[in-house]
Amino acid sequence: MAEVGQKIIVMDNGSDITKVGFAGDNRPSAIIPGVVGHPVRKILFEEFEVPALCIAFPAHLALFASGPTSGLVVDSGSSVTHAVAVCGGRVESPAILRMNMGGQDLNERLGSLVLSRHGRSLVGTASERSALCAMKERLCFVSQDLSSDKMAGAALEQSHEMPDGTYINIGIERFMCPEALFQPGVLASSSPSLQQSIVTCIEKSNTQMQGKLYNNIILSGGNTLFPGLAERLKLEVARIAPPQYPVKVLAPAERKYAAWLGGSVFACLPMFPKACVTRSRYDECGSRIMHHSNM
Repeated sequence: MAEVGQKIIVMDNGSDITKVGFAGDNRPSAIIPGVVGHPVRKILFEEFEVPALCIAFPAHLALFASGPTSGLVVDSGSSVTHAVAVCGGRVESPAILRMNMGGQDLNERLGSLVLSRHGRSLVGTASERSALCAMKERLCFVSQDLSSDKMAGAALEQSHEMPDGTYINIGIERFMCPEALFQPGVLASSSPSLQQSIVTCIEKSNTQMQGKLYNNIILSGGNTLFPGLAERLKLEVARIAPPQYPVKVLAPAERKYAAWLGGSVFACLPMFPKACVTRSRYDECGSRIMHHSNM
């Protein structure tokens, strides 16, 4: 985030796309390809000559957007998922878990299911991959009862139009795709399940705050938009969590943009300038000074 004149620019630099807009707005004004892997701090200070910059953890900002100062944020994007505990407005560093699983993995999972059923590969061209992603976003959902949904397979059939005008029908594939979040083994992944990651993350946090964390699990990121995810996640976490802690999972309507929205709100507060590193300090100390930029 950088201040340009009287405007503060908010950037959410995701693994696939970057959302950009002005502080105080309710939505980013531009979405561009992600710039992960590029020296963003160096570019902003040395090429764009921004006067100040603040770096913040996306999950921290997502919680900020929802209001509470304590909670467990599940931030799932295109290629990675994080479970992050925030207690009293501070990120619990030992309680950060990374899962190498995201929306792209579920695209591949759906592609594998379609190939197995129809004998058609949907990963050969960019348009096919885009159509596969659109199919996932339009038709997939999280099952609340796998056995019942498998028995109802034919009743769940829906079709999706492909770029060449043909149609592909999917039924149980609609929920077997996101099921990988709860059973990552189907992706041949060594990552823990989403529910286990949440419980492990909370167990590593401040013991006095664990009840609050279980009661305030917040979903963030485009890969959490599946219908039924919050309800199923609540059931799965409750099965393995300590029985004395009630579990609550929140799915904010704007969770696709939660991190950006949190940045938009935070950048308007009086405390924001104190969290920034100025260009003069950057010039004096180099990039290591950015480690002292925090909320």
